[in-house]
Amino acid sequence: MHRGHKVVIVVPAGRKRYLGVLAPYLLREQGLVDECRLWVNTCDSNDLEYIDQLASPAQSFFHTERLSDPKPEWRGNRRVRLIREFFRNCIEPDTVYIRMDDDICWVDPCAVRTLVDFRLDHPEYFLVYPGIVNNGFTATIHGRMGLIPLELGHFRSWQRSPLAGVAHHQLFLDALHHGDVSTLEFGQEVMAAYEQAPINCVAWLGADFARFEGRVAESGCDELEEVWLTKIKPRELGRPNCMYGRAMVAHFAFNKQRVYLEDKTSLLEVYEQLSLDVSLGRTQAART
Repeated sequence: MHRGHKVVIVVPAGRKRYLGVLAPYLLREQGLVDECRLWVNTCDSNDLEYIDQLASPAQSFFHTERLSDPKPEWRGNRRVRLIREFFRNCIEPDTVYIRMDDDICWVDPCAVRTLVDFRLDHPEYFLVYPGIVNNGFTATIHGRMGLIPLELGHFRSWQRSPLAGVAHHQLFLDALHHGDVSTLEFGQEVMAAYEQAPINCVAWLGADFARFEGRVAESGCDELEEVWLTKIKPRELGRPNCMYGRAMVAHFAFNKQRVYLEDKTSLLEVYEQLSLDVSLGRTQAART
């Protein structure tokens, strides 16, 4: 419990290679985070075996949640549409939920606590984001701060640009190498125009989602959960989302970036080493 609230991390889980990078960061949060729920959204046997290993009976932190109909014939973007069904179990009162994509590849040691505190301090927002490396909304802010070239593209086209993703990762890794990622931090940025922004990592209050029974993008809505959570529902409620850049995480890649970042760069190997450092208890970045 933190400030009278349970803290739960949920991860749409399906890719062993990425989840293996994220897992040490999640385990590090035990004590603040009460549990981590793995939303099983894969039918690949190797991925399923790894997920079950994480959620073995020998530990009490990771738990799996499975769909009654996993639809093994669905692939790619069709599988993404299944994620909305998991939100129905994220409606407990006095609970802060944090969703992290399974390819969140770095989490600042202060990020989860900072995000939870900001979430509790600002109930007026529907969703709260941390600052996210390789997220177009964050990159736009970093562009305004003079940290990243504006010509790399507007945030709406960011996820289709491998070179934009590489540039944002390199900006972050350079800051990490010099021991001060605070140079990338910023205050709250309200999404006052109800912009669609990738939900690689977001936090919400269980009491808020209980009001609509966690039924995300349902009732005849044909939109993806991201559109519903960032444009439709916040506008309906008159409660915009907000990004708080004093909590920082890194997101590896969008679909259009993934092949290039994996095959043409060593970024994933760098993040794998950083994750290993976390599992071994090594310090990564200093606060100044």
